[in-house]
Amino acid sequence: MTAAPVPGDMLTAVTAAVDSAWILAATVPIGDMVEAVRRSPAEMILVLAGSELTAVDRAALLAAIGPLAAELAPGRRIGALDLTRGASIADCVAAARFLCGAESTTGQVLRIT
Repeated sequence: MTAAPVPGDMLTAVTAAVDSAWILAATVPIGDMVEAVRRSPAEMILVLAGSELTAVDRAALLAAIGPLAAELAPGRRIGALDLTRGASIADCVAAARFLCGAESTTGQVLRIT
């Protein structure tokens, strides 16, 4: 997989704030990411989709979250943060904490603007 498109400060802040999930910065090719999620033993996987992804890669990744949630359930959960260029670190951290703490929630994508 190629280098993470999520800015390092954002990834670092979310990883530091949420210790109950495997935080995964979106990379291309998207198929490799999907396989990494499938292989992960983590109970909660949080994908960060940065604004640097192409429109097609972003759409493919975000479209995969729901089906992955169904595939991983009931033992594992997945969520995603769809980060726009204006997304603040504080908003991203708050959304990450919310998704990771909502133990009956899986397959959700939150857009952070």
